[in-house]
Amino acid sequence: MYLKVQLEFYLGLTTQHCQQLAHVGVAGLILAGAGGSLATAAVCGSIAALAASSISGIWKRISTKDPTQAAAIERVAKLIEKDQRWVSVFGPDDIDMETVTRACDVIAKYGALYWPQPDAVARVVGAEGKWPDAVAAHVVDAIVEREPSAVFLCAKTGETFAREIALKAVASALSAAVSEQSYFKTLQPDLMMETLGVVGEVRADVLAIGDNLSSFVHALGQINLELFRLGIIDEKLDALRVAQEAARRESRDGHEETHALLRQLLAQQQTKQPVALPDPASEQTYVQAIEGLLAASGGARKRAAEKLTATPPDPDGALVELRQLAAQGEDGVQDAAQTYREIGVVAFFTNTQESLGAWKRVTELAPDDADAYNQLGHLYRRLGDLFAAEKAYKEVLSLGHQSADKMLLAVAYGNLGLIEKTRGNLDAAEAYHKKSLAIEKELGRKEGMASDYGNLGLIEKTRGNLDAAEAYLKKSLSLNEALGRKEGMANQYGNLGLIEQTRGNLEAAETYLKKSLAIEIELGRKEGMASDYGNLGLIEQTRGNLEAAEAYLKKSLAIEKELGRKEGMANAYGNLGGVEKTRGNLDAACLYWRKAHDLFAQIGMPHMAERVAAQLRDAGCDDPSGEAGAP
Repeated sequence: MYLKVQLEFYLGLTTQHCQQLAHVGVAGLILAGAGGSLATAAVCGSIAALAASSISGIWKRISTKDPTQAAAIERVAKLIEKDQRWVSVFGPDDIDMETVTRACDVIAKYGALYWPQPDAVARVVGAEGKWPDAVAAHVVDAIVEREPSAVFLCAKTGETFAREIALKAVASALSAAVSEQSYFKTLQPDLMMETLGVVGEVRADVLAIGDNLSSFVHALGQINLELFRLGIIDEKLDALRVAQEAARRESRDGHEETHALLRQLLAQQQTKQPVALPDPASEQTYVQAIEGLLAASGGARKRAAEKLTATPPDPDGALVELRQLAAQGEDGVQDAAQTYREIGVVAFFTNTQESLGAWKRVTELAPDDADAYNQLGHLYRRLGDLFAAEKAYKEVLSLGHQSADKMLLAVAYGNLGLIEKTRGNLDAAEAYHKKSLAIEKELGRKEGMASDYGNLGLIEKTRGNLDAAEAYLKKSLSLNEALGRKEGMANQYGNLGLIEQTRGNLEAAETYLKKSLAIEIELGRKEGMASDYGNLGLIEQTRGNLEAAEAYLKKSLAIEKELGRKEGMANAYGNLGGVEKTRGNLDAACLYWRKAHDLFAQIGMPHMAERVAAQLRDAGCDDPSGEAGAP
């Protein structure tokens, strides 16, 4: 009966459906993603596992559909059932089941809301040294303090048995969470939070559970889909998708202070060695790491946070604290990995090579950390090392296959598509992006869909299929506008400007590009600014305004040099060579083109190197391989 009530509460299922699912011994765990948290899952799963002995036809069909997740779910259920804390409560002697139900009801209802952040776990264990009991007490006390219906769990009320049950329930859930990572990875926080209606800070806290396991997948969504096919969930899926977008928007608002700090750090760095914003898809990594530092209660992390939030921010000082922490050594591999992750994030704003080294160290300490490999790929790609970037992204792909993590697969396919497009392998790039798009559609991830549509549009533009390119780009722009993603809007305004430029509609092209540039300047995105300046320079060159063209192109080149982006530098050199050729200054043009040729060859773009080589030959310049410096 208890499990049926919980299923009705968390999923809103009918009584008939709940009765069907209540016969599934681990139903509470199956529905954890929609039900609230692993704490909820553990409580429901424990009682179900103790109360039920048969596996229903529904469970068998779900097991057939996704055997990997089914096996992980069963392992967690067994871990909870065998946990000595539960054995001591649910023994063969007299049991007050009314009290059991009452206590578990409170924990199941509020467990997700007060699930501890990783830094809170570290703080409590550091102070009291009892895992997981001290953390369980921390959770239960937080519930008691804030929820009137839970006051009977207070240690002073005299209902020690009820409190004992609550403590043991949470402790068992915590133990199961860290004991079965393959299940832990499958939680889909968005679904958890939408179903509970939790947003803002609380939602961020629950998302932070996955601090070292940041790649959440759609396995729970797959199970929900299977339940839908079985007639158990009908209109729920559409409602969840609508709620998901609202939760994402509110979540973004809840992190606005951290995003503001990111922008401040970037703006401050522009006066030294400008850096680009993190890839939009991985920006959450930076937000979570910085928020983790800001939440630290003491020690080096607290001092690092104070330096980050100083006026002006002092990322170099924060790095000194974090380096010392890393040098001292930490109590465990996960703690050390977290420190290097924080170094990787903070160093991103000051020292690309140090950031690269820190993320490499994370992969050594946590070889299954897909996000670390993803960050490595982004950094290598920004530096123009396509081979190293490809290797990193293929590690992400491999980890995605190993864990049946569809979100990881989509991310990896999309990034590998970017590598192939940069190399000029358009068919391979298209295949990767279409694989990514298919998964993003299945997951309902509009941000990922927008990215893939944009990249497919650029592929069609390169092929000369302008109408197809425009259609893809406008799909991407529409999604980005709906999501309120200014980065994506800027990208697609810029790309649509290129379409109009290719068609010869220079005024329309200029309008699009200036819209893009205004957003890029607002966001402090130097990479985007460099691209827009370069394309505006080409428009002025086409109009015959060579001085204006040169000014735009040199602005672009200066930013690309500061960012260390070799591909961007090569493009700028090549375009400046075109300006000098139009002026009749072939010697100057050849100097620029040689520099462009050498950079394209260096970063593994032979198709572009050959194109520049043809320009050199046509102009009667020396052999492209000859050394010469650009003016």
